[in-house]
Parts: sequence; C-alpha cells; structure tokens
Amino acid sequence: MLRIIAGWIISFGILELSAILLVSLNILTFLLYAADKWKAERDKWRISEATLIFFTLACGGIGAFWGMKLARHKTKHGKFKVAVAVGLLIALIPVIHIVHGLTLDRAIRYVEIPFYSANWPSGLNGYRIAFMTDFHTITEEEMRKVVDELNERNLDLLLLGGDFSMRNDHYRGTLRQIAQIAATDGIFGVEGNHDDYRRVFPR
Repeated sequence: MLRIIAGWIISFGILELSAILLVSLNILTFLLYAADKWKAERDKWRISEATLIFFTLACGGIGAFWGMKLARHKTKHGKFKVAVAVGLLIALIPVIHIVHGLTLDRAIRYVEIPFYSANWPSGLNGYRIAFMTDFHTITEEEMRKVVDELNERNLDLLLLGGDFSMRNDHYRGTLRQIAQIAATDGIFGVEGNHDDYRRVFPR
C-alpha cells in the first residue's frame, strides 16, 4: 500500500503535491481563525488556542496571518503575534523551495566551456563533449528542443549525469529522445537518485 502511494506521489509530481498541501493547510488555518472569531462573537464553543498555534507553526503561518488581519482575531495576544511571525518564517521555507522548483529549476541552460590542458592529446583538439543532468520534470516538447539544440553542435561524446525525470510516464520517453542525440563516440551515463525510483516502482 505504501509503495502504491509513494509511486502515485512521484508520478503526480512531488513539487505539485507539496504546493497543493501547503495551500490547503493555509486555507484550513485561515478558516480556523475565522471560525474561532465567529464563535467568540456568539459565545459558542471555541477552538482551542493550542490548535490554532499548532496549525500556525505547522506551515500555516500565511493563513494565520490573514486570519488575524481579515477576521481581526487574536491581534492583541502577544503569544499569537510571536506564533504567527515564526509560522510565517517556517512557511517561507517550503514556499521558496516550491517556487524555485517550479521556475528556476525547470529553466534549461546551455553553457559552453572551452577546455585547455598541456596533458590533453593534440589529436583530441576540438573534441566536443556534452554533459546533461537534472532535467527532473522536463516535458517531451522541451526535451525535443534540447535534442535538436545538441544535434546542431556536432558532438563527439555525450555524458549523462542522471535525474532525467521524476514522472513514470515521462521517464522512458525522455530516454528514448536522448537516444536520438548524435554523438560520434556514443552516449554514456549513470542514473541519478530520482531515476532509481523506477527500480522500486516499476511500471
């Protein structure tokens, strides 16, 4: 059962799922603050302060902040001001990772570096080596563009550093497209830590 759940998480997308969970948690935290304010105004059974603080510190700081602001609840309680400040900092950590993973981590960069060495055999002057790594969630269309770009560079050797896909449905397609890259002396590589998931959760 755990293997099935873990396989589904990887297939769906860890970053996407994390983003959904983070947003859901903050919406829930906001609703808890709003509901407690509503109950307080009507002298009804209250949500415990421990519960509010727990969700605030459990990455729900954003929802707690807006719950205090919009519902005007717990704004005069020092411990809640501190809890919300700490909760915002805690929530900021996954936010930065998620935003980075969904934007900058998906940016495809081409860096060409000339290499010179007295130990380099003269017969290999002009030898062109490409190194590919960490594509993770690249789409098929993006991979086709990478293949076309590298094929225009007249490669002699292609090295693969792993982590080409974290999605089962893209993994084999990604490797098939990489195999279309023309390199005079072939393509060599290793798996990354994410690619190894395919062994644990085979299709």
